[in-house]
Amino acid sequence: MSTAIRRSNVIGLLKARSIWRTVVPILTAGFGAFLLIVWTQHLYSGENAEQVEARVQHGVPLIGQERIRKINRGSPLMTPSNLFDDPMPMHDTPSAPDRIKGITQDNKFLEFPPIPVAHMQSGHEVATQPLPTAWTPAFATEHTSSVLPDAGHEPYATAPAMKVQLDAKHQARTPAPESKVLLGAGHKGPFVAARKYSSPRTASNVLRGTGLHMRDRLLAARARHIMVTPSGDTVKRKSAAGHVSERQSSTKRGSQEMLSSADMLFTLLNGSMSPFDPGHNVPSYQEIFGTNSPRPAHLDKEHITVYILPHSHNDPGWLQTFEEYYTGSTAAILNNIVQGLQQHPDWKFIWSEMSFLHRWWQDQPEEIRAVFRALVQAGRLELTTGGWVMPDEANTHYHAVLDQLIEGHNWIRENIDPHWKPASSWSNDPFGYSSTVAHLYQLSGIEKMMILRVHYMLKYQLARKKALQFHWNQPWDSQGNSAIFAHMEPATLYSTKHSCGPSEATCCNFDFFYLSFCAFSGNCECKVEEITRQNVQDKAVDLLDQARSKASLFQSKTVAVLNGDDFRYTSTAEVSAQYENFKLLMDHINSTPALRATVKFGTLSDFLQAVRADQSVQYPHLYGDFFPYSDTMNAYWTGYFSSRPHHKRIGRLVQSALHTADALFTIASARGLPVANLYRNLTLARHEFNLFQHHDAVTGTSRTFVMADYLQRLLWAYATLSDLTTTILRQLSGLALLRDTSVVDMAYETVRTKATRVRQRAHVLLVFNALPRAETRPVKLLVNSPYISLSSCSTRSIPFQVNRVHEAFTASNVSVSDYEVLFEAKLPALGYSVFTVQALRPKRFFSRMAKETFYFPKGQARQYPVPRNTAAKAKRPFVLSTNRFSASFSADGLLRSIQTQGKTVQLQVSFITYQEVANVGGAYIFEPADHASHVQSSKVYVRVLSGPMCHSVTSYWPMFNHTVHICNSTSTTGTTTSSTDSLSDLHIRIENSVDLKSYHQLDVDFGMRVASAVRSKDVFYTDLNSFQMARRRRFPSMISANFYPMTSLSYIEDDEWRLSLHTVQPLGVSSLRSGMLEVILDRYMAGDDGRGPVGGTPDCHEKSLSTFELVLEGNFNAPVFSALPSSGVLSLGAHLVSERLLHPVQILSSPARRLAKKTCGQGLLNRPLPCSVQLVALRPMTAPSNRRQSQAVAIFHRVAFDHKSFSTPATCPAHPADSTISIGKLFSGLSVSQVKNTSLTCLYGQGDIDPAADINLKPRELQSFLISMQPREQPAKPNKGLS
Repeated sequence: MSTAIRRSNVIGLLKARSIWRTVVPILTAGFGAFLLIVWTQHLYSGENAEQVEARVQHGVPLIGQERIRKINRGSPLMTPSNLFDDPMPMHDTPSAPDRIKGITQDNKFLEFPPIPVAHMQSGHEVATQPLPTAWTPAFATEHTSSVLPDAGHEPYATAPAMKVQLDAKHQARTPAPESKVLLGAGHKGPFVAARKYSSPRTASNVLRGTGLHMRDRLLAARARHIMVTPSGDTVKRKSAAGHVSERQSSTKRGSQEMLSSADMLFTLLNGSMSPFDPGHNVPSYQEIFGTNSPRPAHLDKEHITVYILPHSHNDPGWLQTFEEYYTGSTAAILNNIVQGLQQHPDWKFIWSEMSFLHRWWQDQPEEIRAVFRALVQAGRLELTTGGWVMPDEANTHYHAVLDQLIEGHNWIRENIDPHWKPASSWSNDPFGYSSTVAHLYQLSGIEKMMILRVHYMLKYQLARKKALQFHWNQPWDSQGNSAIFAHMEPATLYSTKHSCGPSEATCCNFDFFYLSFCAFSGNCECKVEEITRQNVQDKAVDLLDQARSKASLFQSKTVAVLNGDDFRYTSTAEVSAQYENFKLLMDHINSTPALRATVKFGTLSDFLQAVRADQSVQYPHLYGDFFPYSDTMNAYWTGYFSSRPHHKRIGRLVQSALHTADALFTIASARGLPVANLYRNLTLARHEFNLFQHHDAVTGTSRTFVMADYLQRLLWAYATLSDLTTTILRQLSGLALLRDTSVVDMAYETVRTKATRVRQRAHVLLVFNALPRAETRPVKLLVNSPYISLSSCSTRSIPFQVNRVHEAFTASNVSVSDYEVLFEAKLPALGYSVFTVQALRPKRFFSRMAKETFYFPKGQARQYPVPRNTAAKAKRPFVLSTNRFSASFSADGLLRSIQTQGKTVQLQVSFITYQEVANVGGAYIFEPADHASHVQSSKVYVRVLSGPMCHSVTSYWPMFNHTVHICNSTSTTGTTTSSTDSLSDLHIRIENSVDLKSYHQLDVDFGMRVASAVRSKDVFYTDLNSFQMARRRRFPSMISANFYPMTSLSYIEDDEWRLSLHTVQPLGVSSLRSGMLEVILDRYMAGDDGRGPVGGTPDCHEKSLSTFELVLEGNFNAPVFSALPSSGVLSLGAHLVSERLLHPVQILSSPARRLAKKTCGQGLLNRPLPCSVQLVALRPMTAPSNRRQSQAVAIFHRVAFDHKSFSTPATCPAHPADSTISIGKLFSGLSVSQVKNTSLTCLYGQGDIDPAADINLKPRELQSFLISMQPREQPAKPNKGLS
């Protein structure tokens, strides 16, 4: 019966006339299209390869299955405009060797990359680059015979000469005759452009007037990409500020080309050097210039120079601890290097890690030290970069990177060569590169650098543009004054096997380490033959063949072979094998003119100096960063941004403690206080902190027991610095202070506050402010009684709030043992204030106690006996209000919206988990199997505290606790708070405590989302090492490719709002939807991702804590102003929030009955620094001596801020742009006798400065000053006995 009913329904539908009116035209059109395809296939089915080629040469495209089968079957057109679009569908996607193919006249496939393209913005004219012969597809269409003058072997594939400029609506303007439209073939047909349009019709219309046949226009429009190529003219481009700048788009000089930043993927217009759309198959390094790919014939006739760079990469901790590596490998390596350099006068070597060199130096007699010094001074042993470690560039704060760089440089100057200066930076192993770190190197006097681990698709793009060597600019510097010359190795790794050329099998034969290793272990990766007189010619030809293929990727004819690997040269046999075999090759090649090559040993500086010495080459200027990193398809190294977050948090706390200890020690030493005995512990703590900046330490990518070793070192450093700070503050204040009340609790592996036992007698508190300006800071103090009074020397009764503290909330544990006291402390610039807390008699009702309310799931309230004077209610949504805004919360205690100034802003906080692909994700790689799942539970309990100063909401979930703090902007005394980090408006403090072990699931990432109504589209901003902001754009196709390091903050914005998320510790962040920020809080990886046998992160501790400040800034009168399209600019208030999160107040206590010295506190600065100027460091450079003067370095940074759009904090002067400082008048009680302007690490003197002179810093300027100080002379008191 049901079948009959369905049949009758179908018949009824068929009888409906409206259905036929719709279906018939569709069927007719489809049948007509089918006939057209059959006819065109038949028309060209009898053609041979020559006929097909002739048709293509005359502009007739390949169609149907013929085009799909023969044209560029594996790779889409990679353009700046489609970097962030969905991946194009593949047609008959071939295997990896068949990718990026073109058809030749003999019907064979020829590998080639896609034709270079350029980014086209509305109203802008941008150029592409010409194609060298090696990369020109055989079927490139040439409608005219015109080519640029002196093109030589680099012909253009051109269309009729004309120029297309797009207006704001992407419509074509009047063509001009001096430009050309490049044609090529992608897997969707010929293309002519680099901008993606909404439809093929729109793209086709843009091409009207170009002279192209309609068929070509339609086929070009199928890919919806329009590429316009001005022929070497000067491009005028309006900057965001409205100024017109001129850049040469593509200037031919023989065999080289000067690439404009507007033509590159990672230009100012594009934001930063992000990778291509990760969904596409793009050739690896070997495929770029594989053995089947022809290289330009002229390279075989030209003379090339090959530098063999011996090196040994020594990780200060990874699979073994620092000390295990030193005793097991590194000590022998350094011994062998010194011995080998003595025995072989023409051998050279590179060394980078000063931490290991410092450890080895302690064990060496003076005669070995003298030999080492001579080798360095002779230039045969180069100390590259000179930092304490090779730092990670994603998770590190620029303060920390700079500190380890200063420590390394200073140690070399003191121990090896007093005139040493760094020439080059060797950075072969960090997992991506930051332009901030490059900027620090450049300011330190380093002019050249080598990088390696860059997204493989981006390497591909740069390689085919011959732009692997470039001047790395900062995005704000259009003149190139901040540029550092960078060489990017095209290889994936830094061994001989990977770096000598495209064939790993061939290059492996030149790693002579295996001669001894194979005989010893029997496990031979490479079967290497010893070089003899009989085989030297063949081996020389093989080596030069690889070197010439590698040279085809560069403009320079000088290439490098990296002769080393991890922990190489542990034996003298390896030293001899590497030297003697390469020596035979060198002697033969250098004495055989027919080989047209010179091969020599060299250092990194030797190689880079030779590259730059070629005056015929002008290298492009590029700017941006190199995140995220990917070494193969769909393997994004974005997991380490959040791996081991507890270690990252402790590292940030040690950084703050070191900053405070440095400043206090410098000032105390200059004042003549007896602190010289503290210098050794200060230095040792610094070394432990600097060690943690290593690229396998702060990243969390070492083995479990190695990470435990790092943690113990950090905890020791924190305790040592706390003791040092307490000792110095005792001497400065005269108070019998106890140790810092902030102690490290191993159970939580973070800093918690120890409860102070308050008695009837006075208890003295000293609160220290490490910031260089007067602050009103919130202070939290744990006490064992809520009945207290709080006062200071200037205020008899200080308002405060008391909150009950619940360490846990379960049916068996609701007891209250401690209380939290919250108050505001007015603190001087870089100084302290003293407060007195005293116990009172217990009262039945205490007005300072915050009201406490518990919300339980329905029917479960009676299971939990709540404390007295609290309310228990069934869960429901609720609202909390301050005197500036109201916050709405869900029944589970999660923020939902903010109401302010009559506006409602959606701010929805939620928690998510990603399930990763087993044995694909790991400590390095983030590879979710699917989209995130929202965390939900029916067992959530909510606790609300409402007090006169602040409100807090804590929700207790099965595997995490989540707390939100909102505070009034005015204290109970009516005094407006003065800082955005104190109890202020539109600032929300978020604290999370995550326990992933209770989740009972492996390979999981736990994150927090903040969804808002901010119309940010696909753009968001993240900081680079807390120094500058980078603009990001979202890839729609992959999750893991969209995560970036968040060292301090990330934000989204539109014309009305800016939403910033500030963090205490570095984590990974993304914006996967418009208006959304998402941060990964913790990861529990059981498997290994194959990037080093570190075994995932199974050491996930019981709880990892995270702290955020959510800042909502509004502007209702003017649109958002960003100075640079590729970067963001923070408001001054946002800068101050990050600065205060970095340097929390420190609390010390004294139980003395009376004060040893009557004091209310003191500031160590005579005058505060301007709000736009940060004190990066005030640290000693040498150990204190008996000399009257004390020498130190002071480093200042003037931040760039957007004062046009957003509010300025009330504490800042009327003109916050003021950046004037006077070092001679800065320090209280001290006289500054000398000020020297120096390079960033104080190695280069740049002239003396009058101590009394005013110094004006420019925005983003980071400047070091070497200063000499002594106690200020007190005026002599008159002798009353004399008349």
